[in-house]
Amino acid sequence: MTLRRNGPFAIQEHPYLHSLTVHGDFNSGKDLSLSMNHHIHLAKGNQDYILDFREEVLINHTYFKYNVPEDFELDWNFKIGPISNPTNLPSLTSSHEVAFWLKTEGFEQETDGTNYINFVDSQGNFDFTQATEANRPTVAAKGLNNYQAASFDGTDDIIYATNPATSKLDIAAGKDFLVAFVLNLADTDSTDTLMQIGANVTNGYMLLSTLSSADTDDVRIITRTGGSNSVLRFNDVIQSFDSDAILIVGEVNGNFIARWNGTETVKTGARQAIEGGTTNITIGAGYTSSADQDHSNVDIYESCFIIERPVSAGGLSTAICEELEGYFAHKFKLTESLPDSHAYKNNPPRTSVVNPNP
Repeated sequence: MTLRRNGPFAIQEHPYLHSLTVHGDFNSGKDLSLSMNHHIHLAKGNQDYILDFREEVLINHTYFKYNVPEDFELDWNFKIGPISNPTNLPSLTSSHEVAFWLKTEGFEQETDGTNYINFVDSQGNFDFTQATEANRPTVAAKGLNNYQAASFDGTDDIIYATNPATSKLDIAAGKDFLVAFVLNLADTDSTDTLMQIGANVTNGYMLLSTLSSADTDDVRIITRTGGSNSVLRFNDVIQSFDSDAILIVGEVNGNFIARWNGTETVKTGARQAIEGGTTNITIGAGYTSSADQDHSNVDIYESCFIIERPVSAGGLSTAICEELEGYFAHKFKLTESLPDSHAYKNNPPRTSVVNPNP
């Protein structure tokens, strides 16, 4: 906490007394409440000023400014608290864009609480839904840290973006992107599609899938242009089925990566341009022009898609991957799954709120 002087005041000996009480769980990811009692002694020439005040406020993303005699301004700078909004990951900049972020808090249940009907995008770009009741994911019987998952049955459950006519998911070859899930995969001994942009085997589509088999448990990114597919296959990425995990897949700093609970596999290769402007986006299954296919038997707690902005030259980084994992691990109490060397094994990424003079 810092005191900034904007006028010709002298701060007297023993200038201020603070009594502070923080309310809330510091590692919960939620805003904290701060009760403050202040007694501040200021002076200008032969004049003394005493400022007493008490305030109870939320800490995260909040600043305070109090005007006292002669426009003396008090500003507090904070660097406290775990992030409560995932778009405030410290390493995200204006060079990046969060195309969508489906937070578990935005999963909307049917009236009877059996199925999920809507998945609200916290970014306002791509809300997902399913009009057919029989194809909606169910509300999972179990949860993580009191958050319940959307359970896709592996047979006919699938959700679609409701407003796909946008270029936000147009990703040129060579541009970085990340797809992240907090999930629990069933061992189905088959290919399961987690997410797809565009209809299968059409130019510009992208498919993210998992493959469980007796020989290997893989994650795949498939893209297509000019009538041919490019397949990036990450062998033996999935460390355990039927367990809760954080999966991140994408292109980071020019490298293709897949991360399972913070353990990274790097793949060399190439992908085609992704064209999301005029096609559907699905989660829980893939689709062709006429039917769904390769449904996933998976519980999904949260999902996001982050890309390098088309006009920027600022790629994504390993730091962003670790911050995502730290955010998810502390939100869903999965820290024990992270490696001991992980940057956020013991503490979540924290927000830094600095208030300059307005």
